[in-house]
Amino acid sequence: MAHRPAMTGRPSLDAGEARKTAADRRWMTRAEVARAAGVEEQAVSLWASRHPQSFPQPIRDGHRLRYQVDAVAEWLDGRKIHQKARRADDPRGMTYGQRFRFAVGLAAAPDVRAQAKRWPAELLQRLRAWADQLPVDTDPITFEAVVLSLLCVRKVDPAGWGELQRASRADTQAKVIEVTQRLPQQLAAATEKLRGLPTDWWPGCLSKLVKELSAAPMPAADTFDVLLDQFARRRHSSPDEYLVPAALARLMVRLVDPRPGQRVHDPCCGPGTLLVEAGRHLASIGERAMGGASTVLTGRATTDRTWQLATLNTVIHDLHCDLGDGPPADANEVDAGPGGYDVVLLNPPFGKAEWSVPASRTGWKWLCGRPAPYDTASAWLQAVALALGPQGRAAVVMPSPFASGLSGQALAVRRGLVEHGFVRCVITLSRNLFRETAVPVTVWILAHPGQPPREDILLIDARKATRGDGSYRMLTEAGCTAILHAYRRWLAGSAALSQGSSPVTAITVTRDEVRDHEYALQPDTYQPRRPHSAASALPDQRAPAEVPDRRGAGLVSLLGVAPAPTGDRPDYRPAPGAETTRDSLIGAVPADWWVGPLDQRCEIQPGPSTARLRDSDYLPDGVPMVMAGGIRDGGIAPDLKKRVGDWTVRRLDRYQLRRGDILLVRVGDTKRFGTVTAKEAGWLMGDTCIRVRPGSGVTPEYLAWYLGRSDVQGWLNANTLHGSRSSISKRSLSQLPLALPPTAIQHRIVAAGNLIDEEFVKWEELARNPDNGRAHVDAAARW
Repeated sequence: MAHRPAMTGRPSLDAGEARKTAADRRWMTRAEVARAAGVEEQAVSLWASRHPQSFPQPIRDGHRLRYQVDAVAEWLDGRKIHQKARRADDPRGMTYGQRFRFAVGLAAAPDVRAQAKRWPAELLQRLRAWADQLPVDTDPITFEAVVLSLLCVRKVDPAGWGELQRASRADTQAKVIEVTQRLPQQLAAATEKLRGLPTDWWPGCLSKLVKELSAAPMPAADTFDVLLDQFARRRHSSPDEYLVPAALARLMVRLVDPRPGQRVHDPCCGPGTLLVEAGRHLASIGERAMGGASTVLTGRATTDRTWQLATLNTVIHDLHCDLGDGPPADANEVDAGPGGYDVVLLNPPFGKAEWSVPASRTGWKWLCGRPAPYDTASAWLQAVALALGPQGRAAVVMPSPFASGLSGQALAVRRGLVEHGFVRCVITLSRNLFRETAVPVTVWILAHPGQPPREDILLIDARKATRGDGSYRMLTEAGCTAILHAYRRWLAGSAALSQGSSPVTAITVTRDEVRDHEYALQPDTYQPRRPHSAASALPDQRAPAEVPDRRGAGLVSLLGVAPAPTGDRPDYRPAPGAETTRDSLIGAVPADWWVGPLDQRCEIQPGPSTARLRDSDYLPDGVPMVMAGGIRDGGIAPDLKKRVGDWTVRRLDRYQLRRGDILLVRVGDTKRFGTVTAKEAGWLMGDTCIRVRPGSGVTPEYLAWYLGRSDVQGWLNANTLHGSRSSISKRSLSQLPLALPPTAIQHRIVAAGNLIDEEFVKWEELARNPDNGRAHVDAAARW
């Protein structure tokens, strides 16, 4: 039972606050948040400034900012009250979230880490300490398998577990072999690690583990979930497949919503996380009570380790699941099964450098052409699409660059899936969600095209639907709810997909739009759109003014080529016609603009490799060398520490900088760039930079303006290879779509850029507060 803080000395809300409606109480000012949390208002400001990515984003209400109460409570749940800030009646370990929830009358936190907190911290510490004591020739994977296998024995064979508890230290290993040999055949095979241990393996280890696991207060299934996560955190890597985080697994299952009587399959199930979550979902909707329909759960593991873990996982969760008799002979096989599935869940090993097909499927007809030998992601995505039954749907984890990369294979697969009507939705997620890799991912929702295909696709940006979890990120409950809400509203045909306060952004794009953007399925690829809202206002309400797009039509209007206002609405400007404009990355631009790849108008040069520089090349008083960290605030930092001699500069003269060069970060935050001035001319760039030298007809000022546009920044992010060290290649940057006006127009755009931004801010304010008067409307109409 959760601890309820004593009422003595608690911050209380005044009578006016108490009279607020439930809807009103969902939003609080910064001062109200501070009072409920028992801190100074300055502390709330500090939280917001130090944690801009995770702290809830406010909305503006007149001259005040308001925060969503539930989001604030969830964020504060992760912040313990420091000893010096605790009140006399605050228990040790109390969080600001508990204090805040009590003050505003919210229920106790639905803490997804409650299971881990119930597990004795001392035991987790001992497990880590024991793992550190393993002999150098012992694989940590073996230790994990031993612990999880013993836990499963405790659940399925109470009598055998009792024998292990009573066994002496010297007899424990022999007794473990005896007990596990009596298990059902498949489970006996899954626990073979217990029988294959050398007799001198860590003396006393088994008896210690039996004793500790016997004392665990949690159900065995909950303990199994916690330990799977803890082991993945400790490893930071995986020998085969990545563990799907619990929150992401729940989200994927809820999106495809398996129902009783349906066939659910995971063709590369890893440790079985998605299948277990599907079983939980079916239990939550009362499968056994719904006409006795029997759901068929099947899975396929690709390695011995994952097959054993998946078997243990499904058994310990009382789940009937057919995982076959073992993994295939070739772990690289791409095989989604015989097909006809109602639901497919998949987190494929897309990092593998090679793949194959089983001999039984050598005549397989690929939907989008046979993938390249190294393109595992394309192979799995096509296999899943072809495995869907007439009403089938799938949720598939894919690497983020696959959604918008310009490589021939990725583009061909996206084109094929879109044109055949398979793609329903693509959700862009944050990096660091997985324990064993930092790579950002997307979730693709596919559907069999046998049903009438829709002409639009839903794209959801959920990168802000997370919070910190140590060195990782985790999906929040509010974020998952917002994603589900947007997807279900889209399925129902609603125009209101997300609210202004939502942690996610949802947009719909037509197939024609997707074709025009090289079948890119990242929200950042498309020009900024207005937040989805209700289709019409109430009769007594004035609809807010439409926010113009400063990247598209607003830019064309600035250049004086927009159609003239109509007679009945002098303040209205229709969208530019197709005969006067053309599409570009930043929206519709005049037809006389040049649009094409960046490398056709600029020279692109990465910095020299470190192999070309020796220790003797560096001098304390030499010529500065610009590294990624020296690119700041649109320019080059003056205080660079790394310097090289003049003779090194002459040897590497192709990497020298000139006035007007644009220097981008090649390794790191690839959206950052700086313009080289006369002061930095002659300096050398380092290996973490990539130089763009404007060609004829390209002004450096316009190129810098262009690179700073949100659409272009989104393109750079989408075409970055994300990992422990994110990077962008010369080949990728060369394909950046450039929209280039005549030189005179470039100068006008740069001169007016600040004014456009200022007017756009006014538009946004007007959209939120339509009653602020017509002054802004008259001013904004000019744009």
